[in-house]
Amino acid sequence: MKKNRMTEKQNPGEENLTGTWYAVTAFGLWGILPIFWKLLTEISPYEIVAHRVVWTCLFCACLLFLRRRLARVREIFTSKAKMRGLLLAAFLLGVNWLTFVYSVNSNQVLDASMGYYINPLVSVFLGLLVLKEKVNRWQKISILLAFTGVLIIAFQYGKIPWIALTLAFTFGLYGLIKKTGGVDAITGLTIETLLMIPAALGFILLTAVNGKGVIVTGPLTTFLLLMSTGAVTAVPLLFFAGAAQRIPLSRVGFIQYLTPTCFFLLGRFVFHETFSLVQLVSFIFIWIALIIYSFSHTAFMKKSQKKLNRSR
Repeated sequence: MKKNRMTEKQNPGEENLTGTWYAVTAFGLWGILPIFWKLLTEISPYEIVAHRVVWTCLFCACLLFLRRRLARVREIFTSKAKMRGLLLAAFLLGVNWLTFVYSVNSNQVLDASMGYYINPLVSVFLGLLVLKEKVNRWQKISILLAFTGVLIIAFQYGKIPWIALTLAFTFGLYGLIKKTGGVDAITGLTIETLLMIPAALGFILLTAVNGKGVIVTGPLTTFLLLMSTGAVTAVPLLFFAGAAQRIPLSRVGFIQYLTPTCFFLLGRFVFHETFSLVQLVSFIFIWIALIIYSFSHTAFMKKSQKKLNRSR
């Protein structure tokens, strides 16, 4: 009977289905994050991120303690190479969190949506540039189309869409470091937030000493919301890790578009942000780029590339 149960647990079909739902849950939870941050609009993004760092660190440390994996943290602290990578990852994560919270609370969720639509293509570009990975013709076209979409907004408004680009490149670089760092998600996040703790606690205490901040002036409900940022940050990451273990990364990559799609729908139809014709054209270029990129590994696209090569 036990043998049958183990066989059932290892059934590839069930693993695939479970992994797919884990991915949908992870990216769906990330997708509705703007609703959560909107509950904290009266607080500065700096204070929100400071609290997020502290409570995420505590939440992740508790998870590691329950799993009896705190010793892993001590091991990593003895590795200079890994700590250099995690220090850079902590900086990128802090910038990404601050930019995202600012974009939500300043009514620029559509810019955040653009950033996370561009992110997969930034990852491809970084893989090509840093890891010397090979990309096919269609992937190159998708990168150029996304770049064109960004340029359209830059030329029309006379400014670079810095929120979108900051989110895309900080998360892209963060992913690159995580890919080459050899540290699991929860352990890595624990150490990254631990490295940010001095600055975060310093900011919280400084605002409290000056008679400001949630600790001094805020209602209990707001403080409880800030405490929950630890779970809000870590839980989707746990689902993501579970998905990555069960299903191909190509499927994970495709499902990740759920997050910026949720951002886009929330920004346009829930928060009623302005969406101009220029933004629409820019998004169309990026959406076409993502469609081409998503199907760039399919047999049909590979055959069409071979035909193009032969016609030359």
